Amino acid sequence: MDAAVAAGPVGRNAQASMDVLLKSPILAYSRSKGLFAGIALDGAVVSIDDSANAKAYGKELSAQEILYEGKARINDIVTPFTRTLEKYAPPRKRVTD
Repeated sequence: MDAAVAAGPVGRNAQASMDVLLKSPILAYSRSKGLFAGIALDGAVVSIDDSANAKAYGKELSAQEILYEGKARINDIVTPFTRTLEKYAPPRKRVTD
């Protein structure tokens, strides 16, 4: 989670981020005049929705069974999602002993 607070007659803000693939930096700078005050809170939560998995695959499966054990077949419901992952996410490298 990110948090920022600003107050006063003159403000400046600089920020740096990365794109989804962590390849391209995104830089931002802003300057303002006048009386201002504000607060911003940003955050994200990633969670597993077991009921959505059951609807998509037609049976109760855990995320472990879907992602690592191969107990779910790709179907018309999940095909757009898997194609998007293949397009934007780098392939996973397997670690061998």
